[in-house]
Amino acid sequence: MKEDWGGADYGYDGWDMMSGGNSGEIAHFAAGPKWFFNWIEDSSIIHMQPEGSTAECPSCVSSGSFQLVPFDDKNVAPSPTLKMGIDIPIAVQGNKLYSFWLGYRGAGYHEQLGQPIDGLSVHFTQFTLGGIFGASYA
Repeated sequence: MKEDWGGADYGYDGWDMMSGGNSGEIAHFAAGPKWFFNWIEDSSIIHMQPEGSTAECPSCVSSGSFQLVPFDDKNVAPSPTLKMGIDIPIAVQGNKLYSFWLGYRGAGYHEQLGQPIDGLSVHFTQFTLGGIFGASYA
C-alpha cells in the first residue's frame, strides 16, 4: 500500500520504522520485531494457531477474547498480565518465518495527518533467520 501524506511518499503503511514512519513519536517497530528482538517479553504476547497448544508451541491458544495495551507507549512496561500483541504464525520455509501480528498503537501524534495515532496495527511479517542480529525483518 502506498499513500501520500502531506507530500511525503511512504511505502507500506507509513506507521512503523520499517515502512517510513521514522520520525518523532511514531518511530516504533511493529509488535512482531519488538518481540523477536526481546524488546517485548514473550509473556506479553499471545501466540495463536488453529490447533491450540502443541509440543512446538505449548503456550499457543486456538481462540479467545483479548485486550491489548499499546506496544508503543513508553509508559507501559511489558508484563505477563498486560498483553501487547498477538502472533499468528503462518509458515516456516527454509530460514524464513512468516506470521501475522496484531498490536494496538496508542501513543504518539502524526504530524502530517494532524491526528493522534491509535488503533489496531496488523502486520504480515517475514523474518529471515541468521546474520549478525539473528534475523532480518521485512
